[in-house]
Amino acid sequence: MAWKLGDVQQINTGLNGFTGPGFVLQQEGRSPSMTMVFHDQRTAEESRVAFSAILDKAAVIFGAPGQ
Repeated sequence: MAWKLGDVQQINTGLNGFTGPGFVLQQEGRSPSMTMVFHDQRTAEESRVAFSAILDKAAVIFGAPGQ
C-alpha cells in the first residue's frame, strides 16, 4: 500500500482550541495514521517538503498493525 501525504491545511487539534497549519499521513485506503500541526504556515510547509523527501527515500515503512 502506498503512503499519502496530505496538503497543508488548517487543523483543529481539539486541544484547548488550538488550530494551526498541518498535514496528515495515511496509508492508501485507510484512516489518517498521523497528523502533524505547527504554529505557523511556513514551518508546516517546510516540514511537509522534508517529510515528502523522507517518504520518497524510504525503502520500507511499517508500524504497529491497526494503529
